[in-house]
Amino acid sequence: MGGSVTPGLPLSRAQLGMWFADQDVAHGGRCQIAEYFDIAGPVDPAVFDAAWTRAWSETEALRVVLTDTPDGPRQSPRTAPAPRVHVLDLSAAADPAAAAGHWMRQDLARPLDVTRDAVCTVGLLRLSARRFLWYQRAHHVAIDGYGAALFARRVADLYTCESAGLPAPAPDFCPLHALLADDEAYRASPAFEADRRYWTQRLADRPAPASLGDGPWQPTAPVLRSTARIPADRADRLRAGLGRSLAPAVVAILAAQLHLATGAEDVVVSLPVTARRGELARRTPGMLSNVVPIRLEVRPGRSFAELTRQAAAVVKEALPHQRYRFEDLHRDLGFRRGAQGVLGPSVNVMTFPYAFDFGGYPAVAHNLSNGPVGDLAVAVTGRQRDRGLGVHLDGSAARYDADALARHQEDFLALVRAAAEDPSVVPAAVRPSVARRPAGTEPADPPRDTTPAAPAAPAGADPDRALDALVAVVRDVLGADAGPDDSFFELGGDSITAIQLVARAREKGWAVTLKHVFARETPRGLAEVAEPTEPTGGGDDASAGSDAPGAVAPTPALRRLEELGGAVDAYHQSLPVRTPAGLSPAGLDAVVTAVVRHHDLLRARLVDTGGWHLETTPADRVDPAGLVRRIELPEGADDPRAMVAEHLEPTAAGLDPRAGVMLQARWLDTPGERGLLLLAVHHLAVDGASWHVLLRDLALAWDAWREGRPIELPPVRTPFARWSTALAEAAHAPERVAELPHWRAVLAPED
Repeated sequence: MGGSVTPGLPLSRAQLGMWFADQDVAHGGRCQIAEYFDIAGPVDPAVFDAAWTRAWSETEALRVVLTDTPDGPRQSPRTAPAPRVHVLDLSAAADPAAAAGHWMRQDLARPLDVTRDAVCTVGLLRLSARRFLWYQRAHHVAIDGYGAALFARRVADLYTCESAGLPAPAPDFCPLHALLADDEAYRASPAFEADRRYWTQRLADRPAPASLGDGPWQPTAPVLRSTARIPADRADRLRAGLGRSLAPAVVAILAAQLHLATGAEDVVVSLPVTARRGELARRTPGMLSNVVPIRLEVRPGRSFAELTRQAAAVVKEALPHQRYRFEDLHRDLGFRRGAQGVLGPSVNVMTFPYAFDFGGYPAVAHNLSNGPVGDLAVAVTGRQRDRGLGVHLDGSAARYDADALARHQEDFLALVRAAAEDPSVVPAAVRPSVARRPAGTEPADPPRDTTPAAPAAPAGADPDRALDALVAVVRDVLGADAGPDDSFFELGGDSITAIQLVARAREKGWAVTLKHVFARETPRGLAEVAEPTEPTGGGDDASAGSDAPGAVAPTPALRRLEELGGAVDAYHQSLPVRTPAGLSPAGLDAVVTAVVRHHDLLRARLVDTGGWHLETTPADRVDPAGLVRRIELPEGADDPRAMVAEHLEPTAAGLDPRAGVMLQARWLDTPGERGLLLLAVHHLAVDGASWHVLLRDLALAWDAWREGRPIELPPVRTPFARWSTALAEAAHAPERVAELPHWRAVLAPED
């Protein structure tokens, strides 16, 4: 690396954070960002070389030489020579795109030693006479994604001007020392102290980060990627239902996924930000990006719309404070350098236009790497609106393997699908699975389509039989002439009828999940994952639905509640549910009564006879009166969803577990239109995992009432009374008792 250098400059605080992250002995040199541009037209390699080299000479951030000195790392912009532009002709390969992907993967896997190597690499890959890929990667200590986009646009402008024989405009980049001075001026300003106070106060009682994976926090471990796409029409519905700015919606959806997987109700999602607040920073390439923690309260009964509104408010409040470095925040909160601290899985929404003219031909950007990932990073890209949204899940190989990452992506997409179809639905109605598997696999090959392939049909399944049955079920549920490849949702399906679809499929002997419906959509897609099961028969095994009424063995959760003492009547979960147009009071009473009679805990009462326990009452003693209160809204009234807060507390106030009132409901009814049913259930009778069962049974009961059939719900396979007895027995099993010394040691107070 020859050439003269100017006197060394210090690193910015953002650069220092990346420098120290890169010192990991096992995985150093992997803190890189990378992308490629797909150019749909011929490219002159000589003109490209000249344009890229000139842009490099104008960009001090990409010309730096880094030196580790006794006083800390220093950087010096060098004047020559420029890195070599790698030109490869892959047009003769059997699969030119695959060959290009292999070359880029190999280059991206090569560590960069920024004390010896150039901080960036560039390649021009010829796939055909009219298709070229321009690849570039850079070490994150030198430049961030925003800066890389500024640089790429400058290269394109220079190439286009040279190709047309026009003079190029003068460069607009500021020198590196000006960028550093701007950063130091902020740190010496009152704004810095105000930002410190904001973040330390907001995170004083911070929760532990929630995660979908196991394993150590290791930000410089290899990164795995799983890629999929959200169709344009679905992306439009997501924007229409949850707001034009997608970032709050995606933050809310990831927070919901973390809540469903871990049970955490105080959730932190990390949000990458540019941290560029002034004109100088906005027009100069360099490394300034930051990560801010977005802390959300995620309750089981909150809908996607409510979570998105909360996320939007928190993000709006946080962005004015985005320049305060997360490394400084971790130090303020007492974390050691390199610790996970408050950082949870991250969301990065990049829907700004990033396609430009390259010598008269379109060049479209494709992301390959956003830098280090300590846990999970969700990137949503949508730089060409008519092509929908790309979804990249990057996972640390220290916490995830490829199978787990693909499953988490399927869960995420199912939640996106549900939110796009009905923003008022609660995430618990979708219930993604939790995938936790050992780490260890290879990164995906860019630029191939890395969308997970549809799995083969489960062992023992007959795909043709499954397909025929599922086509019939879709037709039955929707009353539509469905074919094997018709989308359930495009035929008029929604979250409630999706629950009916799952239950009807099981009645016919095929097990699919609600997550499958949202992710697969068509009967053919569902047939690929359907598993044969015993038909439920709509209630043929009535004896499986409940045990004899009487005392229920107290669970550890009930004992803990008794130990805490105090009033428990208000200890509940709530959920708003959209009701169909044309629902009658008699129909709703019948539906709710049937569900309460079907589930023993909904007709239980809390008894204290020298210790708390529950007693269930006979199903035939359930009195429909008092379960549901109808509130008729006048024509032209506000959307009932806006009235949830007003009516939720009065609904829950009717709960009385000692009197056996475990469920209360208020029906906000707008005649001739869809209404809203507010359900409040005591926490002794419901948890976050229970709602999808109750929603399923409500939908099936309404379906039967509407068609004039007897309400026969799927049998409860394990009644709560039986389960609580088994739980008590399991607690005294030898293998459980043998674990006691371990847990005593874990929970022993420190000396």
